[in-house]
Amino acid sequence: MTNPLRISALAALLLAVACMPPGDSRLSRRFQAQEHDFVDLASMLLVDESLEFVARDEAYPSGTIGDGRFAEYGKRLHLLGIDRCIKRRDPKVILFVYASAGLAGAGWAKGIAYSRDVLPASEVPLDQRSVRQGQTAYRPLGLPHWYLFFAR
Repeated sequence: MTNPLRISALAALLLAVACMPPGDSRLSRRFQAQEHDFVDLASMLLVDESLEFVARDEAYPSGTIGDGRFAEYGKRLHLLGIDRCIKRRDPKVILFVYASAGLAGAGWAKGIAYSRDVLPASEVPLDQRSVRQGQTAYRPLGLPHWYLFFAR
């Protein structure tokens, strides 16, 4: 007979592991392997100035890009394994979101960031930092303008 408490504990452990952000080294390796594709996607997002958000199944504001352009974004997001891209205005940065969990205001997101401006960054791994709700931490990727990010 199966112990329900043991099954519940295992399910909770699996859920906790699934909700953990990817490690810095994993994201750094992905960026290094696909740097050219990231640069191309960042260039597209910079050209489409009014686009604030794009995912595989939606863009905001809707109607800012045509169907062909939207399909191209979808292909590139899929190729890179990215959930979505978000443009922020202050600081001016593009976030390539690899993983996220929780609701707005109580969750987290982690991925790769691009900014023409120098962002406040630290060499301390994001995996070892405590980030407060409403804040974003950056770590340089070794190439100008490119960072890892962790947002709460």
